[in-house]
Amino acid sequence: MIISFAGIQADQRVLRAMICNFLPDVDMTLKEHDIELSLITLHWFLTLFASVVHMKILLRIWDLFFFDGSIVLFQVTLGMLKIKGTEFSKIPHPPPTSHYTPLHGR
Repeated sequence: MIISFAGIQADQRVLRAMICNFLPDVDMTLKEHDIELSLITLHWFLTLFASVVHMKILLRIWDLFFFDGSIVLFQVTLGMLKIKGTEFSKIPHPPPTSHYTPLHGR
């Protein structure tokens, strides 16, 4: 299997589109907080979830990956985001910009 940067970017765009379609609440929260999801999910995809799930679950994910292919990466990612979706909605909104101290005048 050859991994290319273009392929990785394409996978992240596909994932983003799937989140827009299947998890609109999560998508809205990510956009409201300006969270770049690829900074998280890129690592998941490159390591096949090795650093984010328990070994017992990881082996099952790998079994499915080798049997069904890369679609499993998208299914697992969407599943994980769906499970944590209610926690995403509880993320506090950032304070208004008036609370920030301007840097000019120094």
